[in-house]
Amino acid sequence: HCPGCDGSFDDFSPIEDEVLYAENPAHLNHLEKEHIPHIIYQDSERIEICVGEEMHPTDDDHRITAVYLVDDEGHIVEEIFIMEGEEPVVEFEISGLDLFEIRASCNRHGLWSTGLIEAE
Repeated sequence: HCPGCDGSFDDFSPIEDEVLYAENPAHLNHLEKEHIPHIIYQDSERIEICVGEEMHPTDDDHRITAVYLVDDEGHIVEEIFIMEGEEPVVEFEISGLDLFEIRASCNRHGLWSTGLIEAE
């Protein structure tokens, strides 16, 4: 079941997009800098994320539509939908997870990931 709403996983739709990762995390290109989730704050219980080192646009024709907390097996633990005009900044509860990743869905450029993150 979903830890956020207690709904059944049968009520959720799988994400079919190919997950995109940075080719070289030490040297991100412009597209990666705009789309890969960036950690603002992390401790053992929560993580705060901003999508992109360079803030992603928030207009209707180019925006982040959702940000996902995904466990190390690829299952969505929590999803937060981003409305038009909202900045793509979110916070997730991560206690109980050893490894996880954050994914952000752009309506133009697909699904981007941090890669696996180790909990503190």
